[in-house]
Amino acid sequence: MAGVCAGIAGCAGYDPGPLKPGDSEAAVVARMGPPTERVRRDGGERLVYARGPMGQHTWMVELGSDGRVGRIYQALEPARLAAVKPGMS
Repeated sequence: MAGVCAGIAGCAGYDPGPLKPGDSEAAVVARMGPPTERVRRDGGERLVYARGPMGQHTWMVELGSDGRVGRIYQALEPARLAAVKPGMS
């Protein structure tokens, strides 16, 4: 039983859960762990959380120059992927 509880607790940070705009980078890392990639952009930073088997989930956490969450989104949503066109960078 202890192993099952530990396994469930280990999955608690798979997604952003209660994180919201205005939260600190420290809150993001406490919830989701270290990002799989960091990308500097427009005075802020994007934290990338590639999750799941076979790359089915990738969460993006956009941080402003103040280190606070601006937005959080699932990068691999079907509508987002359908918007990708040949020739886009």
